[in-house]
Amino acid sequence: EARNISELADPARQRYMANQAITSMIRSGFTFDEANAMFGGFINPEAATAEVLQPAETVSQRLQTFQKIRKNLVQQDNKKWGVASTETDYQVANLTPDLYKLADMFGVKVVGFKYTGSDKKIARRRGMASPDGIAINVASRDQFLTVFGHEVYHQLSKRDKAAAAELEQRVIAYIDADGNQGIRTKLENIGYSPDKINEETVADVMGIMFQDPMFWEQLGREKPSLLQKILRVIDDMIKRFGQLGNRSEEIALYISEMDTVRDMMSDFVTQALDK
Repeated sequence: EARNISELADPARQRYMANQAITSMIRSGFTFDEANAMFGGFINPEAATAEVLQPAETVSQRLQTFQKIRKNLVQQDNKKWGVASTETDYQVANLTPDLYKLADMFGVKVVGFKYTGSDKKIARRRGMASPDGIAINVASRDQFLTVFGHEVYHQLSKRDKAAAAELEQRVIAYIDADGNQGIRTKLENIGYSPDKINEETVADVMGIMFQDPMFWEQLGREKPSLLQKILRVIDDMIKRFGQLGNRSEEIALYISEMDTVRDMMSDFVTQALDK
């Protein structure tokens, strides 16, 4: 593929194809530097970087954000998870370009990280929210849902702190309840200790909660008004995405994931109000 790109006569087409190849490699788990080392030689490296990394933040700004968040990651490892991590256990890594674009639409800062420490639980962790932004583990398969979950919770908190507080308590109670071993297993599989989920970390697990229809069915049955508030937040976010012009396959997939969550919640609200 690299040879084919190098043989293209049109520089613009060559740059476009190289950027597509770089993006594909990043989605497959390579870092930007690794992908660009292979394909960047066939185009202007600065142009490649400019086109592949298009978010509002520059690379240097993102590195500064990462350095701030890394301190929070290490503190959480030490204080909450009992793991003696150091800053050298975390390296900055690039997320997919479209994820940066969508985070820009949300108005949040996201950075990717690669965990190089020895703790298997921490290695599986999806990410973490902090006052400086959201850190996403590049090894995570649900990077968008992690960002989406954080933002839904954040927007709900901005609009209605009491509703956000109630959601926190219901998530914690659901995780703790007898018969919900499935969600506890899922959380353990992505690096969380279910017995240590609290108000400060609920936003970190919202993405995985979106994949548990039983929680939302229960919430709709017991407190449909709260589910309606969450639904309105998601509706507003989807409307913002509707303003996008050209959509890549990746962005279309993200929108589809939001629609799936939205439709699920809408069904449970309808069921509750019909009774």
